Amino acid sequence: MLNSQQIAFAKVLNLVEESGCMPYVMLIGSWTEFAYREARLLGDFAPSIKTMDVDFLVRNLRKPTPSAGLAAAAKEKGFYVEADRIDGTTRIIDTTGLEVEFLIGKKGAGLEASLKTNLGVTAQALRHLDILSKASCCSTMPWSRGDSSRA
Repeated sequence: MLNSQQIAFAKVLNLVEESGCMPYVMLIGSWTEFAYREARLLGDFAPSIKTMDVDFLVRNLRKPTPSAGLAAAAKEKGFYVEADRIDGTTRIIDTTGLEVEFLIGKKGAGLEASLKTNLGVTAQALRHLDILSKASCCSTMPWSRGDSSRA
């Protein structure tokens, strides 16, 4: 049985999938540990999640084409959506307090603190995130795509 934080995480994954954005993002940060366990990628691996935020790396700010409306879809599904007052980055927040943040690799001179993306969110621009995408894996959670028997 999933706890409330894990159920909120499942709702976030379903939101991203249903919005058609999953191929254009990569889950990074400590919630990947939970995903690895649920997908049974690392045997008896025990995740150590100590954070209430989920981080997604935006693979390409110009994809998908046409643009998706992830932030708008989140509002429709009952999530809170806010923009940071300083840099404008989008945060999607579940009623349990679980926050979703979007990051994107900073390239070139990289003067911008955040970049608008075709996902319909503004992502925080950080250097060296490209290293994460060099060895990524793809998996489906057992309870995703409408299977709510675990969620």
